[in-house]
Amino acid sequence: MISFGPISSRRLGKSLGINNIISPKACSFECIYCQIGRTFKKTTLREQFYKPEFIFNNVRAHLLSISTSDKPDYLTFVSNGEPTIDKNLGESIHLLKSIGIPVAIITNSSLLSDKSVRDDLALADWVSLKVDAASKSIWQKINRPDDDLNFEKHIESIFRFRDSFSGDLRTESYFRVSYSDTDQMGFMHHSNYLKYYETACWELFRVLGIPYSELEKEDIILPVVNASLKFLMPALYDQKMEITTGVRSFKGPRIVFEYQMINEKQEILNEAQITVGCVKKSTGKACFPPVSMSNALNEILKTDPSCDQETFLIQVIP
Repeated sequence: MISFGPISSRRLGKSLGINNIISPKACSFECIYCQIGRTFKKTTLREQFYKPEFIFNNVRAHLLSISTSDKPDYLTFVSNGEPTIDKNLGESIHLLKSIGIPVAIITNSSLLSDKSVRDDLALADWVSLKVDAASKSIWQKINRPDDDLNFEKHIESIFRFRDSFSGDLRTESYFRVSYSDTDQMGFMHHSNYLKYYETACWELFRVLGIPYSELEKEDIILPVVNASLKFLMPALYDQKMEITTGVRSFKGPRIVFEYQMINEKQEILNEAQITVGCVKKSTGKACFPPVSMSNALNEILKTDPSCDQETFLIQVIP
């Protein structure tokens, strides 16, 4: 099956899925949580699967077969493996964009060191990059990458693509509720939500190229000055979760983050709005963020920093 749906997507509205990888699964990773299952062909070599014209004609026919009220908001590459292994990906995107519907791609980001991959992804309107780990050892345990991949090169190439991509850029990871974070009812204790949200916040900064350790070197700390949480459903032991992190506003020394915790059924379990203040560690006084941080936040917002706008998504694994 080349195309399927449209299906409801929390991030993309209605999404028509596109599978550009011929079975069996071909991927550069063999992630322990992958819903597709075992990677039968682990590779980093790009090759041809379907001809771009075949994908385009299949998607166009699919769109003609559905009602106007069911038209998708995005055409989304969610492949039987890693979509960027397809060396014809760029040409397929180019043809599909002529339909007039934005193109989205969900990638594990492992091949971004290849300029041809970055060039292909640059043609898309929306790209989601996988970031599951901040260390090589965790990366190897969770993603089980191909032997030809290098962790440091993998992270560096994500930053390189981030700096050049003009579309909507997202990043994805996952976590499970640990036993130590639950109470006698098997629910995650209410005090632990803040811990996960804080981790999501620091991972956001890490992806932006300004890890918290670098901020501390500039004498900057970001204490929480206000937190509001809304508990909708309980998070249960061993559930796989995602956290979405949005920059709600950025003005002066204050940054307001918005969070949602979502389970595998795409149910929203918890919502939060947390305000942090930019403070000089040496004096304890409020200050404006350093240039590196201001530039990163403005890049997220892509507008005046005082504007309220949710523009960034990250899902985090502790």
